[in-house]
Amino acid sequence: MESKTQQRIREKRAICSKKKYWTCRSLFGYNNCFFYVIIGARCAGKSYSIMDRFIRDYKQKGIPFYWLRLTDKIAQSMLANNAMKFIDADLVRKYDLELTVKGNNVYDHGVKMAEIMGISNFYS
Repeated sequence: MESKTQQRIREKRAICSKKKYWTCRSLFGYNNCFFYVIIGARCAGKSYSIMDRFIRDYKQKGIPFYWLRLTDKIAQSMLANNAMKFIDADLVRKYDLELTVKGNNVYDHGVKMAEIMGISNFYS
């Protein structure tokens, strides 16, 4: 006969194995890390989860963030049409964002929210 604690652990594992998307909540609990590398299959929710966290921090604390892409060309394509490819439409509705773009910067209601940079030109 298993204890209640073992039963709860087994139930939580069963729930986690049924999840379709991942979350990054536990990732940001480590204060000694400067860089995080998230690897996984396409459409697993990696970018969505991170973007949700960054936008939530921006809305609550006013902290702008940087978003890096491999090349400057890919970064510029994300800025097209007022950054429509940058932020998922669900997040735009969820956080009531009004996006505008000036250069490499993305603004929400006229306040700088993010800067998109290509890693190839990051040194400059």
